[in-house]
Amino acid sequence: MSLAPALAVADPTPAGEAVPAGVRLLGLVQRMMRTGLAMARCVGQIARHRLAGQELAAIAPAGFDPTMTNALVVMAVAWTAALRERLRMLVAPASFVPAGASVAERGPRGHGTAHYLPEGFEPAPGEWHDWRDLAKPWRVGPGSLAVAQRAIARLSDAEVVAQICSNLQRAATALGAEADVERIAALETAARALCPEETVLADADGDAAEPGGGARVAAGAWAAPSPASAPEAWAGRDPPPPPPD
Repeated sequence: MSLAPALAVADPTPAGEAVPAGVRLLGLVQRMMRTGLAMARCVGQIARHRLAGQELAAIAPAGFDPTMTNALVVMAVAWTAALRERLRMLVAPASFVPAGASVAERGPRGHGTAHYLPEGFEPAPGEWHDWRDLAKPWRVGPGSLAVAQRAIARLSDAEVVAQICSNLQRAATALGAEADVERIAALETAARALCPEETVLADADGDAAEPGGGARVAAGAWAAPSPASAPEAWAGRDPPPPPPD
């Protein structure tokens, strides 16, 4: 398999138009989302072939662990969705992407589990994977998004990008897409270059967060210029919403 279409890093910029770093980062994060969703579809397809009676060795790389790979993809997609929402709140209003995933991102609507389990299917001895669950299309719902937002709350954009890409690289290797590992690394490099510098925020009691354990970007690092500092940029528009607490 190849994820090259979802991983292309080059992002054409209209001639003479300067695109803010936050907007460009949002575009790269969107590509991470598409990559994770492509991997999820691959796992689901393997599971459906397995439920149809094909041997795992014939439809997946040697040593493929569908449960672990699915977990890596689910976490990567959930964290990407959470980071995307964070960036949407901090970039200029004109660059906001409509809330919610597109129809293409959502994927097909799922059937009941019985749809994916042919009568008479018997897993091989010692085969413990829940193929019915792995075969079902899934989405990042509000609950999963809220959990992911809490998980990244005290991480910087760069730290979140690094974790997402690490999970995507591990999943790509498991799926036999080793050639795409370098593409994911290039995507990570491009995204981290656009992240603002990390600033350690003080805790409520005034103590600085421990290095590596609570560093995050200071609130407002991605905030657009205020109307007072750049009135021409905000002509006819409302100022951006304040950053989240």
